Amino acid sequence: MTIPRPPTEQDGSLRSALYHVDKGRYAGYVVDLNDPSHRYVVDILIDGLPLHVLRANEFVTALAQSAVGDGCYGFSLNLDRDVLNSAATIEARIANTGQLVGLPIALAVPDRAKIPPPEEGIEWHGSLQFSGWSTALTEPGARLRVIVDNVDVLDIVASGWKAFGRSLENASAIPSFNFHLPEGFADGKLRSLRIEDKSGRQLAGCPVQFVAYGDQLEDAIGGLTASEKDLFRARTIRLHFPQSWPLSRYDDWLSRVRARQQPDLRPAREIAVIVAGNDGIEETLTSLERSEGKWIVASLPTDPDDDRFDVAALREFLSGEAGHCATVIFCRAGIAFAPDAPDRIDDLFDRVPDARVAYGDLSVRSADGPCWPIAFPAFDYERLLEQGYLCHLFGSPRETVLARLPEDGAADLFQVVFSLISGPEAGSTIFHLPGECGILPPGEALGSSLALAEAVERHLAARGIPAAVRPREIAMFPTVRVRRAVSGWSTEILIPTRNRTELLQDCIDSIEAGAAKARARITVIDNDSDHPDAKAYLDALKARNIRVLRVPGEFNFSKLNNTAVAYSDADVVCLLNNDVKALDDDWLEEMLSRLAEPDVGAVGALLCTPRGVVQHAGVVLSPVLAADHAFTDRLYGDPGYTDLLKVAHQCSAVTAACLVTRRDDYLTVDGLDEIRFPIDFNDVDYCLKLRSRGKRVVMSPHARLIHLESASRGNMTMTSKILRRAISALRGKWLGALASDPFYSPILALDGVPYSALAWPPRDLSPRTSDGLAPASIPPGM
Repeated sequence: MTIPRPPTEQDGSLRSALYHVDKGRYAGYVVDLNDPSHRYVVDILIDGLPLHVLRANEFVTALAQSAVGDGCYGFSLNLDRDVLNSAATIEARIANTGQLVGLPIALAVPDRAKIPPPEEGIEWHGSLQFSGWSTALTEPGARLRVIVDNVDVLDIVASGWKAFGRSLENASAIPSFNFHLPEGFADGKLRSLRIEDKSGRQLAGCPVQFVAYGDQLEDAIGGLTASEKDLFRARTIRLHFPQSWPLSRYDDWLSRVRARQQPDLRPAREIAVIVAGNDGIEETLTSLERSEGKWIVASLPTDPDDDRFDVAALREFLSGEAGHCATVIFCRAGIAFAPDAPDRIDDLFDRVPDARVAYGDLSVRSADGPCWPIAFPAFDYERLLEQGYLCHLFGSPRETVLARLPEDGAADLFQVVFSLISGPEAGSTIFHLPGECGILPPGEALGSSLALAEAVERHLAARGIPAAVRPREIAMFPTVRVRRAVSGWSTEILIPTRNRTELLQDCIDSIEAGAAKARARITVIDNDSDHPDAKAYLDALKARNIRVLRVPGEFNFSKLNNTAVAYSDADVVCLLNNDVKALDDDWLEEMLSRLAEPDVGAVGALLCTPRGVVQHAGVVLSPVLAADHAFTDRLYGDPGYTDLLKVAHQCSAVTAACLVTRRDDYLTVDGLDEIRFPIDFNDVDYCLKLRSRGKRVVMSPHARLIHLESASRGNMTMTSKILRRAISALRGKWLGALASDPFYSPILALDGVPYSALAWPPRDLSPRTSDGLAPASIPPGM
């Protein structure tokens, strides 16, 4: 290896160097002058993360000319484009000792910022689902042609967004598309797909070869052997290579589901049905006549101004004509019952005597006829408060209703639900029945936001929770914003960093106002920053009453935060990445207000890219990808699937890029796992540990920040081995949770972006609650 004589680092008898050769090529050497026969092993780190392990035994001309041993003490490597586009620093260290080899080299950040994103691409998600993006689509709504085996199949529209870039200079939002091919292509044959724009130009990345199976996979395997083992094998393949249907084909999907899956219901009992409202009662009664069970119905007219009905009339009906019924179902007038919905609800109460409330999914009929699915989660108390999502069709035991309703006066369906649900602790008695129970007519109002706000105010006051409740404009459902009073906690914001002064400075400048408003202290966790500008900036922070905690060693996100939390004496800690920027001074108080509920363990925020594409709105669990961010195809301001980007709601996990939690809770579950999850999925594991102890995890879209995802430590491709190990550890510890996320519907697909398609076949449709989570016990070292 012929090289120019580089600057060297000398430590006693050790001589070493690291230098840039050309483009993406870097080289260096390390030699012990007192023991020239020894050859070192060198770790190459990018932004503190291990990337390569190299043996320093290449010939170095400069050393040979200086009569240093045989000159064979060098190493070299090439960094690929992904690394160069996302990383800030390369360094080399002697393996197992951590001693620097030469000096770290800053990569050319300004030059990388000018590198444009890939102009277009296409991805196959398995089965019949594809997605892609193109800068040639100047605006959403542009049409493309899909061609399979030289036959025109579809016209598709660019209706979403894909984010690229990790800085304000190079961030962009590119129009994207997502589509499913017709079912006939799921025939097990190798096929070729390409996409063309209106000029006939083929998109880059085409053609794409694919093979898709419909029901033929199970049919073929079953036809060959008909053994349960092989059918299990087919179902396992489905688990790891899921299929999906487009949401627009919900009617066809539902027909297929009903043909394949018949619920195992006990003999029908007569059910009391309460229809509240004045408009659409005929549609509701007609659907009951088509249902398969026995029922007795009471129509309760409501006040046109506030949707309230006479509680005394309800009590009289339940104690008289319906006195023999075990189950009461409440329904808003105009909703049509699914054929088996009343019996499914009654069957749940027959099988689970302790159940207090049961609700199912809905669909909404569009103006041109087809239905679209409204797939709900298992019980979500936070979403109930801000959206009243389960209040439109639900059931309860008759005796429970009579015991909890007021004696007289007027009430609406919101108030009935909140009289039955005492608070979040009732979650084990609230059951979700996956699958359609009712159909909403097009354009029908589901109550008013004012009525929901009044019911929520009364409910929280009865629980002794001081809060302000503000009605908001209706999108799909009535919506309110709940702001609980923040207790007088001490709060500390913890920000890990290594060099990257520009990121840290932007972060601190943006959050200081919010920190001051919430009376929070800021602590920077310095992980071996060695650039002169970084050292100077960190020293200057002391004058701003910002603490700097030095934690040396290799980058381990979990260890850095654990060390800082151990040093902290605050009641509440906020884990915050140094590549996050606040957009207002309200974000922290909003997150703290969610933590005012004692059973809330962690609170996350809505994170967007610099160009407004959603980067994080909660985490969806999956046995396929382990965990995935929701709504990454949406722009800020989009209401999201069933308004989820407008209301606070529970999810299985939130990202630690911005996470608020009690210090006591953090210590109780031993914080972040430094061994199994040093970098990736530590936040998912932490949230699941909290949930296993009965804590709730809440995502609030009212706290919005910008996140330059992984800008502080580079692209995920650099840590692929670490990432694969973390995925394996997460599956080993939490496979049960990954296979059945209670806050994500089993009728929604796991391939592609969450909330964008229907699962085929649907996963387990059994009644479910949001509790009952436990990790697997994994011996140390496994």
